[in-house]
Amino acid sequence: MGNQQSAEDIAELIKAAEQGVADAQFNLGLHYKLGIGVPQNDAEAVKWYIKAAKQGMAEAQYNLGDCYKSGKGIPQDNIKAEALFDLSKITKGSNLSGIFGVLAAKPVIREAIISELKRQAGLTQNSSGDAPPNLSLAR
Repeated sequence: MGNQQSAEDIAELIKAAEQGVADAQFNLGLHYKLGIGVPQNDAEAVKWYIKAAKQGMAEAQYNLGDCYKSGKGIPQDNIKAEALFDLSKITKGSNLSGIFGVLAAKPVIREAIISELKRQAGLTQNSSGDAPPNLSLAR
């Protein structure tokens, strides 16, 4: 089918994404990024990547990091990009290098690292006093 999808397929994808289905949110972001079945729109792609990334989808975290790195659809921010790339690796269970990888292998520390990376990437709301300890993972 190439880059063509029926209006019905796109409507179903949008409906699922709006209902909070992370896979649909990620895929809708891809559709907007590539202009498949919808007008190409980097800002709209970022909107859907953020929603899927907040639900823990590693692919969306990575793609959102790429958007931050390139400045497409969102202001360029290398710190957020790197935090998202690292978060994506941890979410996927990929090996991280150096001391960061050793620490991420320990469940309690891994959760603190994930919380800090999400904070650095802007994927959390500071809604309560339950913030994780400041681990300062900025490069």
